[in-house]
Amino acid sequence: MEELHFELLENGLDFISSGLAYVARGETKSDLKYGVLHLASGIELVLKERLRQEDWTLVFKQPEKADEDNYKSGDFRSVDQRECVQRLEEECGIELSKEQKDKLSAFRSPRNRLEHFGIVDTKAAVESLAAQALGVLLDFIGEHFESSVLSDRDNKMLLQIREHLAEFETFTNRRLKDIAEDMSNKNSTAVLQCPCCLQTALHADVDVDCKFCGYHASGTEAANFYIAQHDLTRNTYFCPECGNKTLVDLGLTGGSAPAPEFICFGCGFQWLEGDLEICHQCQQVVASESMTPLGCRDCFDSYVARENT
Repeated sequence: MEELHFELLENGLDFISSGLAYVARGETKSDLKYGVLHLASGIELVLKERLRQEDWTLVFKQPEKADEDNYKSGDFRSVDQRECVQRLEEECGIELSKEQKDKLSAFRSPRNRLEHFGIVDTKAAVESLAAQALGVLLDFIGEHFESSVLSDRDNKMLLQIREHLAEFETFTNRRLKDIAEDMSNKNSTAVLQCPCCLQTALHADVDVDCKFCGYHASGTEAANFYIAQHDLTRNTYFCPECGNKTLVDLGLTGGSAPAPEFICFGCGFQWLEGDLEICHQCQQVVASESMTPLGCRDCFDSYVARENT
């Protein structure tokens, strides 16, 4: 019998093609489960292949311990997706935007939830994530892979992937059109990006409800899910507006115009960069005008009271 052998890129594309077929069928929970697992594996393998082209030792978790015999036999621990993206930047000079990283990593959280908790997202959520993540990946292949390294089979699979994505994007656009009127009736400050499908269709009012994919959870669960999905700090804060511990710090964008820096999954309120600050004394979030050199107003008053007793 002929030995089965896949090159790393071919293997990754094959996983992606298989995953898309499972998701497109989407008749059972198992279809979606294997769709997510295969897509996540395929994305990671394609990124690793670009790393391997730079230097095969970079695929090892610990490059300094890389061994060629172990590499050829596959007997080694390789980098995960997060480490791979970091090495692509540091070793290959390939820098991805924050938005691109978010979209590529979007399958890591669903895959972890599947593996550890058996949670399967809706078909709408998986199709939305696939369309966004694989759109980034196709651009990545086009920009950072020499055409000479792509075999006829690779190009055939890439064509199949693009055809599937066109179907998913048609569904996404149709679904967004269907919910547009319902979303326009909501207070715009209460519509956030859904951590499950990455569409800006999440209505927050103590609990959250996504009009696009049907994701429903408490504000606390949604905040923690969003943090995991976007690789943010693990901290959540008490919201100055609703008082729930559902406030997420998005960090600074560095852009010329202020962007949302804090969002609350309890009430949907958003604050632009510079509106709020984290007190270095009590680690609570307060309005910027309430900050003093010694911390927030409460911490300052406590300091003054201690000094006068």
